[in-house]
Formats: sequence, structure tokens, C-alpha cells
Amino acid sequence: MAKVQFIQFKLIKGYASRAAKERVSVKDTPSTVWFGVFDNELVGFGGVIIKGSKARVKSIYVLPEHRGKGYGSLLTKRMISAAQNLPHITTLEAYAVNPKYYEALGWISLQTAKGITVVQKKLLGA
Repeated sequence: MAKVQFIQFKLIKGYASRAAKERVSVKDTPSTVWFGVFDNELVGFGGVIIKGSKARVKSIYVLPEHRGKGYGSLLTKRMISAAQNLPHITTLEAYAVNPKYYEALGWISLQTAKGITVVQKKLLGA
């Protein structure tokens, strides 16, 4: 059974070039909280950057050989849950290459520029 947990950036650093080929940036910042999806091994990861009353999902990546198994959705839902546990966070945003992925999870598309769509999820209590 897959599980999602907080991880340190050093666990995903080796996937940066592989993810970059698919337009997923894997850069660490002091305000990024990283999550990993494990099914006996690391199969995907993502980060959340916290800025003021907003949080932004970044770098959701599932290894190609593990796609189509629900790991991305599991990871995204866990990141939403983590953001909802912070009372000052009212909105979660993401810059999406594939906005349909987020829309299927209840997010709203706001604007598109250069192939990237800003999507947003209002959190409980917002």
C-alpha cells in the first residue's frame, strides 16, 4: 500500500534532470516542504511553497514507470491536507502544464500563458 510522508530534499535531488526533461522543476528553497510517495520505494514526490496566506504546489513528479496508479492524486491530496492544517493558509495554487489533472481534483483554472495554467484550490475555512 502506497503512503505519502514528509521527506528531505536530498532524497529527490537525483531525479532533478529526469524531471526537468518533462518540464518539472526540482529546486529547493527554504520555504519548500517536500513530500514523497512510497510503494516499497520512492515512486513520486512534490513540494509546497508557503508564502503568506497562500501556498503553491510545485514539482509534482511521478516516475514514468509508476504512472497511472493514482500516486499523483494521492500525493496532491496529501499536500492539500497539509496546507489545510495551517490555519493561515486560505488558498493553494499551482502552475500546471496539465490543468485537467488539477481540475479533476476540484481545482479551478484561472489563466494560461506560454502553455502554463495557474490553477487554484480554496481551502476549508477560506
